[in-house]
Amino acid sequence: MKVKLYKSEINDVVFRAVAQTFFKNLQKNTFVGRKTVNKARIMSDWQLKKTKNYLHFQFVNPNFFEIYAQEHGIPKMIISAKNKKFLKFKKTKTRKSTYEKIPGNQAFEADGYVYAKMVRHPGFEGRRFIDKTMNDTKTWKEFDKQIEKIFYAEVTSRLKN
Repeated sequence: MKVKLYKSEINDVVFRAVAQTFFKNLQKNTFVGRKTVNKARIMSDWQLKKTKNYLHFQFVNPNFFEIYAQEHGIPKMIISAKNKKFLKFKKTKTRKSTYEKIPGNQAFEADGYVYAKMVRHPGFEGRRFIDKTMNDTKTWKEFDKQIEKIFYAEVTSRLKN
């Protein structure tokens, strides 16, 4: 007995398999902050959209820079105060500054805060979670299993009818 599946139905099977593997993995691996036991989630989420010929992974966040920076990293740089006279941040009790002084910078401490005209941002290496997700062999194997499972379910339901 032959079972006919239309292109739209096959696309739907692939969409469901991608959602259950790559998409799930991408959501799980999208973290921001230091690599600690209690990782913090980026304050947004991914959406998987289907168009006629493509599947789109879309990061839903008005601050696109956040996801770009997490993926690709940020270089070392000097940050200067622009809208105020000084940058203000809480003084840490345990950490001493290990950066060389910035020539011409003004900085002082008051009421548990540090005020500075300029600070050195240490930068960080990108987390490459999109790359890691798309190149993960375990995810590809799981994707293959999901495709087979969903196709099998689709074909057997057609044979019963």
